[in-house]
Amino acid sequence: DFSHGRTALMFDWYINEGQNLAMGSAIQWNISPFNLFWLFIPRDMVMESLSVYVGIHLAAMSIAMYIFLKKTADCPKLYLTAFSVCYGLCGYTLTHYTIPTYLDTAVFIPLLMLALYRLLHEGKTTCYALMLGFMTALSYYLGFMDIIFILLTGGAYIYIVLPREKRGDRALRLGAGTAAGTALSAFMLLPAAMQMRQSSRFNSNLSGGLFATLKSILSAIGADMYYIKWWQLSGSICALA
Repeated sequence: DFSHGRTALMFDWYINEGQNLAMGSAIQWNISPFNLFWLFIPRDMVMESLSVYVGIHLAAMSIAMYIFLKKTADCPKLYLTAFSVCYGLCGYTLTHYTIPTYLDTAVFIPLLMLALYRLLHEGKTTCYALMLGFMTALSYYLGFMDIIFILLTGGAYIYIVLPREKRGDRALRLGAGTAAGTALSAFMLLPAAMQMRQSSRFNSNLSGGLFATLKSILSAIGADMYYIKWWQLSGSICALA
């Protein structure tokens, strides 16, 4: 809308009831390169173009996974292609295709994993930090999930797979790269966090104090039921295996 001269850059009353740039970018993929697609689509053709938009994501998902497998796996090209297409058409994609944040994350995850692979095997940290910073800025909801996954699986990989003499260096590089990537995303995260802290909904939820709020959240999602924790632990073990 700003590029067409219809609204201001930092605050948009034209759509989404005044969604501002900081919150929209931190949560809703505003910095995604795939959004350039909409610069070429008239507003009255948006609905008809959504299928093309999803199709571009699916193709990009398959290409990104092919690049990852090509660099990390030694198998015939037929298998690389088949696995890449299966990734683009996986069950999550078929159910979450209406969520652009998921689609963008699914596109860039193989490239982030490739950067992580190079960090663990070659000690190259820069690409990993840049990719993690971009993905966390793209959506901090999913970005923090990426970080948790990376620290759990990356840490296990370091101490199970890598030779003993490389473990200390790779663990240090993984921690430094993760911290640097998170810091790179601060230009999106900090404005969003400041706005959330000033919102009435956020402050009303903290009326009983931080720990009381956390306790109420855990109780609301059933985390006080310990049998659920055992199921979660079993699922973590399967994922680790």
